[in-house]
Amino acid sequence: MTDPGQVPPPDPALQALQARFRGTIQNTIAALRHSAAQLAAAPRSPELIEALRRELHRVHGTAGSYGYTEASAIAARAEERAVRWARDPLLETGERAAIVEHLASALEQAFAEPAGREGAPATNATGGGTGGDARILVAAGLPSDMLDTLRAEAALHGFTVRALTLEQCTPAVLRSIGPSLIAVEAPTYSAVVDTVWSIGTPLVVLERRPRAQRTSFVPPLRAGMAVADITDGFGSVFDVAERVLVQGSWAGATILAVDDDPAMLMMVRYVLEAPG
Repeated sequence: MTDPGQVPPPDPALQALQARFRGTIQNTIAALRHSAAQLAAAPRSPELIEALRRELHRVHGTAGSYGYTEASAIAARAEERAVRWARDPLLETGERAAIVEHLASALEQAFAEPAGREGAPATNATGGGTGGDARILVAAGLPSDMLDTLRAEAALHGFTVRALTLEQCTPAVLRSIGPSLIAVEAPTYSAVVDTVWSIGTPLVVLERRPRAQRTSFVPPLRAGMAVADITDGFGSVFDVAERVLVQGSWAGATILAVDDDPAMLMMVRYVLEAPG
């Protein structure tokens, strides 16, 4: 007799369908990168934007159906952005290609097979996941001329911005806030990198210097960190942010699922174990 407390193994037929879907998603990611190249040449093309919106709508629905909730959420937010582009032909025209390219990278990471990454930081227990209604972004030492723009962009992506000076970015203060993400400018990256690494929160390094003036780049990035080029605005910051959040969201968490339906437990287990 089957132990009622034992979670049944994943269904082979379901796994086969999901594996097939994972294989086809590479074509979708390639198509998105092709769209990025086309938008670089014609960023205001209504036909390109509508095609992009339709593709993102499809990914949003199918990824969710197969249990890839993170990828589904990324596609849903990107679809909303494409809708805004359709309504406002001048919105982010110089950034659209880069935004779609970052989107493709974020989806690629979201659909990757879960695997342990040596040296990757642990998820912040108080706020390191991407779920929930209030995601907090700590702006570490950012000047006031950047904060208002960052706050406006953050609101579109479901983030609340908390501004701290570099001196305030201590492990104790950051743990008390429980941020999902920390943002810092490239020139001051070294002032916070060790602290951020010690608490395991994803970090986005903002680079706004024109390329011609970059005599040096930031020190080597560690796992859970990425660079966002903001020379053309802040549109790409949260596309980069989604990618680093996907890399570590809920990794290693222990979740108790209780249900009297073995099939439901099988689906819950698969959905939760897929991102680690």
